Amino acid sequence: MRILLISPDAPSENVASCGTTWNRVVDLGMAGQTAYQQWSQLLHCPIEKLPKLDVEDFRRVRELLFSGFDRVRDAYGLDWWELLSIDFHQRLERILKLQKLAGQIEPGTKIFVTQTCPDTVVLQRLLRTPIQILAKGNATWERIRHYADVASKFSLRDLLQIFGDKFDAGYRLRRHTAGRRKPLQGPVVLLPSAYVNASRMLMQYARTLREENFLLVTTRPSGWITDPPSNVTVAKLASYVRRGKPRQEFEILRRQLYELQQGLRDPEEFAVLSDLDLLNALPRMLLVGLEIRNAWLNLLADEPVTGVLCADDANSRTLMPLLLAAGRGLPVLSCHHGALDGRYRFRRVHPGILLAKSRMEKKYLVTSCGVAREKVELAPPHSDSFLPPPTLARPSSIVFFSEPYEILGGRCKEFYRDVLPPLADIASQHDLELVVKLHPMESIRERRGFVEAVLSPPQRQCTRVVDRPLSDDLFAQTWFAVTVVSTTAVDCALRQVPCFLCQWLDNSNYQYQEQFLKSGVGPALASPAEIPGIPRALKHHFRGSGSEFWGPASTVALQRLLRKRETMAAAV
Repeated sequence: MRILLISPDAPSENVASCGTTWNRVVDLGMAGQTAYQQWSQLLHCPIEKLPKLDVEDFRRVRELLFSGFDRVRDAYGLDWWELLSIDFHQRLERILKLQKLAGQIEPGTKIFVTQTCPDTVVLQRLLRTPIQILAKGNATWERIRHYADVASKFSLRDLLQIFGDKFDAGYRLRRHTAGRRKPLQGPVVLLPSAYVNASRMLMQYARTLREENFLLVTTRPSGWITDPPSNVTVAKLASYVRRGKPRQEFEILRRQLYELQQGLRDPEEFAVLSDLDLLNALPRMLLVGLEIRNAWLNLLADEPVTGVLCADDANSRTLMPLLLAAGRGLPVLSCHHGALDGRYRFRRVHPGILLAKSRMEKKYLVTSCGVAREKVELAPPHSDSFLPPPTLARPSSIVFFSEPYEILGGRCKEFYRDVLPPLADIASQHDLELVVKLHPMESIRERRGFVEAVLSPPQRQCTRVVDRPLSDDLFAQTWFAVTVVSTTAVDCALRQVPCFLCQWLDNSNYQYQEQFLKSGVGPALASPAEIPGIPRALKHHFRGSGSEFWGPASTVALQRLLRKRETMAAAV
């Protein structure tokens, strides 16, 4: 029995050189139907995908993460295992998927992988057997090539942000260029943000509550807003960093963390995290985290903060001020900047109230994530999305909303190969433009290269890649849109723009697409073969009112929540 594993980073062109003597071929990443058909013919074997996670798997992730809670706390009540392990869920989910795969492999099976990857380390531990690597590269050269690829994808501004995140996470250098801020005079609601989409959602709430004043504090340049509403002041967290390092406190918490780590090595999943060298990084992450916490403490001491509204409490840097403010008895609210957030399945629900922007989101939080109903309140910001779209003589574009598929192991070029050629053909036939709208985390240089690689010269002529923020003009000019599982599908539904969901490309474990389909956000496409039929399907497409996806907004309810002085007990 011979099994070939295709690593997530394996280029499609390398698959052809893997031979044809395979009993099974498993893709550790995810490609599209076009790629799988080609690979199956080349390898003389069908291509399998990794198993998806189920409810029991998510319970296991929750159990593992919660096993370290309440054992490493500082004087301000912050749980440092919770803050440091906040992103471990992705690795744990991956390990559980690989456990499912390992359970399907019989002893004595010869296993090969196209090239080395972290999954190889995990599977070798789970199977207790060596895995042969077909393409062994030079580690130094691979590292150089990795950095060259990163440099080629991003602008200088983006590269400086990446450098700062990696080598100046505690703002020791950036504090010198941020400058000291003069404290504000009147009371403000703190809006912490690390990311542009979170900042935009927070700006919507600020525009709703015109009588309140807000302080948007960004932890990185990507959260900065250049044109905030008049009741919002924007600042950098680096402006609140002071000299000195929390060495004494660090040593106390590091010892507690070390004792916790020793107890975590027994479960197999944590042993794998240790093999991947993730647990060994915790002390360094702790020191940086304490420096960031101190910056937030300085801000709370300097500024007249009366409450906190956070649009990303799954980010440790923006979660900190919410927890610190709750510890002081200030009202705290949190929401998600997108349509849905499935990470509440295995996260602790913090003090304060979760704001749901729609009945769909509230239902998902309570039913799918198990959040207590009394913790969730339907309180979206006002939106102009319910206004009738401008009447155009005819639309001018078809839009494909792209996403950073690589986060979940997706191969963006292969996704594009499935979707963009038939969409470009429809655009050409109807004298329209195909717009590939990028997510803020995507590199326009890289994506343009992918578009050119999968389209013919005539198809390229009617295609444009854009990375600007969403605008009403874009929706007004759109005949229909296509995406996989992006939040922009909800934006389309609100504006009565038909948006089709690529069901065969959905690699998420959080059932977002299922929730979208159940709520009527948009119709599903089962395969690329259904894309040419979209113009006919539009004749029968029902455009709903959008009330399921947003609102109604209540300024009174939001003000009541923001001015409430007592905090709710945390639900675990």
